[in-house]
Amino acid sequence: MTIAERIDIARVTAGFKNQAELARAADVNESTLARILKGGVMPSIEIAAKIAITCNVSLDWIVNLDTNTKPDHLDVHLTYVTQEELTLLTKFRRLSNEDKEVVKTAFSITEKSPLLTPNQT
Repeated sequence: MTIAERIDIARVTAGFKNQAELARAADVNESTLARILKGGVMPSIEIAAKIAITCNVSLDWIVNLDTNTKPDHLDVHLTYVTQEELTLLTKFRRLSNEDKEVVKTAFSITEKSPLLTPNQT
């Protein structure tokens, strides 16, 4: 399996409808990603890392050409998410562990808030 094939599997599994969505979310030039996915060029380590982080797969899995295995979490069923939700999720994944705890605490507080009705959550 090639790097391009692995990136495409990661893209689809992460819920990106097309390479343009992945390019935007990973902050990678769209034409560069297109050339990578066509197999025309190898991604730099920086680009491969951005894609791996954005798709929630390991960099090792993307660049490891010795195995045809895929990470266990790639077998999950996908659920549609909006672009806004995807952007928030991508930003959350990039946070430090401490900052993630702050966000989780904020969500738990708002879930318990009597000011929110079920339609507002």
